[in-house]
Amino acid sequence: MRAPLGALPRQLDRYGVAEALDPHLGETGGVRHLLARDHTTGRPAVLMAVPTGQEADDEGYRLRFWAEAGKSRRLNGRCAASVAHVAPPESPVPWVAYACGPALPLPAALAAHGGPLPEETVRALGAALAETLLDAHRNGLAHAGISPETVLLTPTGPVLTGFGLVRAASPGGTARHTVPGVAPESLPPEQRAGDSPQPLGDVYAFGSVLAYAATGVRAPAAHRLPESLRRVLTACLAQDPAARPQADALLAELAPQGTPPPGGMELPAAVVRALEAQADRHGSAAPSPAYVPAQPGHPPAPAPAQAPAPAQAPAQAPAPAPASPSPPPPSDPASGGTETRPAPRRRSPARRALLAGAVYATLGVGVGAGAVTGWRATRPDPAPPRDPLAVRGAPPAPLWRHATEGGEQVESFVPAGRRRAVLTTQGGGPVGLDLATGKRLWSRDDMILDDPPVHLGGGRLLMRQESAFSLVSARTGQVKWTEEKYGAGAGHTLDSILDVHDGTVYFLVRRWDDLETDEGSTKVVAYRLRDREELWRRKIPQEFASFTERENRDAGPVVEGGSVLIPDDSLESPGDAPSYLALGVRDGKKQWQRTYRGVGQDSNRLNRLAPGGLLLSGDEEGHVEARSVRTGAVRWKTEVRGYASAPSAVRDGTLYFLDRDETTYAVDLRDGRTKWRRRWPGAPMLIGLGLTRRSAMEVSASGKVLLLSSSEGVVAFGTGDGELLWRFAAVAVEGVGPPSSDEAFGQAPGAVVGQTPGMVFVTTPTALYALPVD
Repeated sequence: MRAPLGALPRQLDRYGVAEALDPHLGETGGVRHLLARDHTTGRPAVLMAVPTGQEADDEGYRLRFWAEAGKSRRLNGRCAASVAHVAPPESPVPWVAYACGPALPLPAALAAHGGPLPEETVRALGAALAETLLDAHRNGLAHAGISPETVLLTPTGPVLTGFGLVRAASPGGTARHTVPGVAPESLPPEQRAGDSPQPLGDVYAFGSVLAYAATGVRAPAAHRLPESLRRVLTACLAQDPAARPQADALLAELAPQGTPPPGGMELPAAVVRALEAQADRHGSAAPSPAYVPAQPGHPPAPAPAQAPAPAQAPAQAPAPAPASPSPPPPSDPASGGTETRPAPRRRSPARRALLAGAVYATLGVGVGAGAVTGWRATRPDPAPPRDPLAVRGAPPAPLWRHATEGGEQVESFVPAGRRRAVLTTQGGGPVGLDLATGKRLWSRDDMILDDPPVHLGGGRLLMRQESAFSLVSARTGQVKWTEEKYGAGAGHTLDSILDVHDGTVYFLVRRWDDLETDEGSTKVVAYRLRDREELWRRKIPQEFASFTERENRDAGPVVEGGSVLIPDDSLESPGDAPSYLALGVRDGKKQWQRTYRGVGQDSNRLNRLAPGGLLLSGDEEGHVEARSVRTGAVRWKTEVRGYASAPSAVRDGTLYFLDRDETTYAVDLRDGRTKWRRRWPGAPMLIGLGLTRRSAMEVSASGKVLLLSSSEGVVAFGTGDGELLWRFAAVAVEGVGPPSSDEAFGQAPGAVVGQTPGMVFVTTPTALYALPVD
């Protein structure tokens, strides 16, 4: 029996609606699946549409639904719904069209079968869905719309629709009592409380779908589940996300021999007959009239009442709009629907969002013509158009994903101009990448680096291995020259590179007199790269010689105001007052040495240099202060709620940091005034510094986005007001759990390792992602 259309129109833009697929109106409310035909091609499609009413009239909901529908094009799993079209912004009803049909939503399939599906069918359905989720999670996407109503059964296999319905319902941080289109029992408890959708939330919804398919009951008790599926489904439905399995484990459990080929899922005979009857009804309908899109200032061409226009009839422009509005078309009692025409053109959601002060962040996928012009302008082919905006809290879709050979974690990533970058992995040599595609350009298995590469400009890279450093082309990986005179037998051997400034590299050389006691002497060397000439070398006191581990500092030595500033090793003696030594850039002579009394030091507390010769520090009493690094004089002091932690960032005269309660601050460097502070929802834990970056916090190239690497992945805030913009977390590797505060980035579901204008690069345990930003 055909389900009534209810308040939905018979005509939705280019699609003629044939029948509703939902057997029970209002069961999940707000979102319907409709069988339709494309007037321009004659092909069938399934439309997911929002009927007129509270959601369709809510501009915020329309905006989020429209953005999520567009982003769903990026799902590549074999049972992910293939998006044919998305409603234009001016459409009276928001909709997305999927290229499939005939089709039955899972509740309709169970109704046709007269009860739960056979266990073999449930397993095949679960394997197909798990495979699609795994593909999405590996690409940093959370589906956030899985429900029995959004799973369609077709003659060629299951199809998953409903991408982003949870995000469309409300932004992160808002409690969700109901989500249009998603059954309440399929909404993970953390998302019901307002958390942003994450991959493990999809696993919960997946479990609810299979439990329903296997029992015919929504939210069944555990004892009602088939015994062979009870353990895995109970784990999926765990209240604690950490207790749920990952998508790869689900796939291995449900399809140990591999997933069947497309169409290999055997459907019950009653479901097959229902699909055939639906195809007969839809295929035998009268041909749809020719579709003529509306022109600006004109209504669409009226559809003929009886039959389509003759094929030989010449096309003509639509008639001008009448001076007075026409009365609404009469309802069609036979179908329960109403034939409507598009309403007057609405201003596009992207424009509305901008005019309204960007209530929903237009970041991530909204890179447009100005955000990543720098790198896109160098592409040999024009980049495909991207969605004009993203919903607040939803991560931007990756521009590309680079899987490292052998699944090795990326340890360093250094952009080398607009087109290229070089990365290193655990135990591997440097690899050159094309920034436009993420493809490998070259690799050097003969070089194992002891420091991250340094970009010198002009596509030149400085790379150090053991006691030598080389100049390498970022384009080809070719070694142009190698300096070996600071190697074995040189008296003082190369120990670590401190900094590169204005064509000169500053590094430490060390002579060990007693390896057991670490006694010896250390010197700073200034080496001009242009002519490979040593400019000077100076011995430094031993308390400054131990600073060789750059990853243990929030900020390392810098060249500032004609001085090379080198911190002491007070990190090894927590509580001691820190000191800095200044050497002249020109000759290496000691300029001054300063100890900052009253400033405590430990690895978890703010203590860093800032432009303008400022030393920024925090104390346990809840203060942040700025001193002159040269004189030690206090410039300003400001109060915070808890002591400022070490991960921090400085950009455009602003200091960004977190206190011990995970509240983010933006402080003006001129006077210490707090510009804003925001409590991080959920207070996820910042991860340790590790080898990949000096800090777990940094600002994007434009200065508009604050990026934090945490146990939940990468989180982006607006630097202007501290509003949460998005979170990005890729699926974790089996056996890798949430990191502790002192673990490296390699254990996280995402951590920033580098950036260029318009792009930020995120490493995960197995791959590198390029995300659009700014």
